[in-house]
Amino acid sequence: MLRTPTHEGEPGALIVVNPKPIEVNKPEAPSGKLGAVTKKRHEIEQLLALDPPPYEEIQKLFSSYLTKVELLYEAALDGNHGNWLEPHKVAIDNFRERVEFALSSRRGAASRAASSAGSSSSSISSARFKLAQKKAKIAAEKVLLEKSALLDQEEIKLKMEQMKLERERKLAAVESAELENKIIEEELNLLEAGDSARSRASSYSAGAPARLVPPIKTNSSNTPSDPLFQVLVHQNEISQRLVENQEQSSLPKRDLRKFDGSDITDYKVFKQSFTRIISSKCSSASDKLAYLEQYTAGHAQNLVRSCVSSDADVAFREASLLLDKEYGNEFKVATAYLNKLTNWSAIKQEDVAALQDLHLFLLKCNSYLENSSPGNPINSPGEIMKIIMKLPFKMREKWRLKTYQMMEREEMVGFHHLVKLVGDEVGLLKQPLFGAIADPKRDSKSITDKPKRNYATSTIKDPSLAFEHPPPRMLQETQSSD
Repeated sequence: MLRTPTHEGEPGALIVVNPKPIEVNKPEAPSGKLGAVTKKRHEIEQLLALDPPPYEEIQKLFSSYLTKVELLYEAALDGNHGNWLEPHKVAIDNFRERVEFALSSRRGAASRAASSAGSSSSSISSARFKLAQKKAKIAAEKVLLEKSALLDQEEIKLKMEQMKLERERKLAAVESAELENKIIEEELNLLEAGDSARSRASSYSAGAPARLVPPIKTNSSNTPSDPLFQVLVHQNEISQRLVENQEQSSLPKRDLRKFDGSDITDYKVFKQSFTRIISSKCSSASDKLAYLEQYTAGHAQNLVRSCVSSDADVAFREASLLLDKEYGNEFKVATAYLNKLTNWSAIKQEDVAALQDLHLFLLKCNSYLENSSPGNPINSPGEIMKIIMKLPFKMREKWRLKTYQMMEREEMVGFHHLVKLVGDEVGLLKQPLFGAIADPKRDSKSITDKPKRNYATSTIKDPSLAFEHPPPRMLQETQSSD
């Protein structure tokens, strides 16, 4: 707390200074320079209190005061004590203005000269203050640049460490792969040299499961943390994959039939087969698009060819969407199935072949219905009754009885119940021992049961004697006609 003499027209002379706590990592505040400034101010205030004031002596002390103020500013800014300096700077500026006002009140040329000197000193002080600020800014930037350079060096060092670790990891992977290859080669040599290898080779061709590497037994020397144990486990997995690949290669090649769009009911099977055989094994969208064009024909192929884009992913996706929209619509497919069932010929009694053909087609319809909506028209009672009316009468009676019993139990009648009825009837008629119960005499009529007519030319010269003694057969026909 500093006390100054009071003057008329001036604010209170009590100035309270509360400097902020000094930071730990910063240099101490320039309190000594502040004390020198305060001391010089007290001397000037004592002279100003005299009557009349000695302005020349005050002018000298004021110039010395401004010099000490400049030194204080430079020390505070160099030490990053701007916050500490702020309250003192207000008091210093107020005192400087008061002294400059007192000096400017002198009469005559001396007064004007003193005022000019004070003004120039103030300008010099302001310029030096700005220069000190600039120096402090440059020093701060220098510190930041040094820190940035240190960080860059640390980053380069970390990158070098990462590259070193990556090289070591790759080297370890190469050494592990070499060890695995060596173990596999030794195992294969042992298998080829012994009789066990020939027996296993024969089991591969016969389709029997086989193992190239015996199972690893874990003991005190083979633990999951042992690197050799891990290598052996990995080698065992590789051998198992070799066996699986060999078994896959021994299978016949799967063929994919082309889809031309003539039968919309075949699209679902084509799409599933294309996904399983081709799409799941192709990583490139351009290859998928090429195969899709290869295994389509007609209108379906034209749809695929219409999807031309620089992005293969977009083209393949658009082609798939066009095919789904054209041939995968649920109600379009349902209409195609219903049209085939509507044009299906009526099935005669005991016609096993025709009934079996119908059953296979109904199974195809039922498989399609498993992934369709509940409101599919194939599942409607009216369409089911149209199919029932194409069955023999005895099967219609069975259906009527079965549906009556289900409705009595409050059960829903669906398309799959019709499929089961036809399937049971096919199995009943095709049973090997007691399936054929049709009467052969009733179904096949003998030619001898029909009356014969004799169209032979008569050799009797007199026509009147032709029927005097008719043959027994003709006599029998004549009697029957009478």
